[in-house]
Amino acid sequence: MWRVENANTGQIVALYVEDAHTFWRRCLGLMFRSHLPPDHGLLLRPCNAIHTLGMRFPIDAIYLDTSGRVLRVDRALAPWRIARPCPGARAVLEVPAGGARDVKVGDQLRFAPVNPGTGHGGHSV
Repeated sequence: MWRVENANTGQIVALYVEDAHTFWRRCLGLMFRSHLPPDHGLLLRPCNAIHTLGMRFPIDAIYLDTSGRVLRVDRALAPWRIARPCPGARAVLEVPAGGARDVKVGDQLRFAPVNPGTGHGGHSV
């Protein structure tokens, strides 16, 4: 679980981000969930393209390079859509629609592990 902060603005992008770093976890993604709570997200890695097939709610998708720099943001991506690939992206952070409203291309996102039970972050990734 990760906490994600925009290093350029100091704003928290998401407090509780699940890590989808296995093949099956990436395949399942957010499909079949009824919603994604505020301040939550899903980090798909490695990944440079996503779809919202089987989803019931819109999301914002933040495409990142290996250092966490934002390459592209797809806002309010509706269910049952296929997003075009993002060249150079190595991860995609999915957050509820509107969750990336203050994130811009070129911003640097910082990931910190969330200690179980406390909600407090540890060292930067």
